[in-house]
Amino acid sequence: CALLHDQFDRYRRLAKFAGRRQPQLATHHTGLVRAVKARQPQTAAKILAGHIADTADAVAKSVALAGAPGAAKRKRDK
Repeated sequence: CALLHDQFDRYRRLAKFAGRRQPQLATHHTGLVRAVKARQPQTAAKILAGHIADTADAVAKSVALAGAPGAAKRKRDK
């Protein structure tokens, strides 16, 4: 749990630095809570997987926009 919290905190700080909210990520939180309360583990797992992927994408875009060394090259290589 401590490792997960530390990693989450790192990304949360990056998101604050970027100065933009990602509304679709907040929507995931609502859907996840509903699925858990309704005891729908498959739905919750699907929402969580999408949330993690979308969060990773948002962080990667923020880092690229911030001009991280090598970000432009990695973007071109995709």
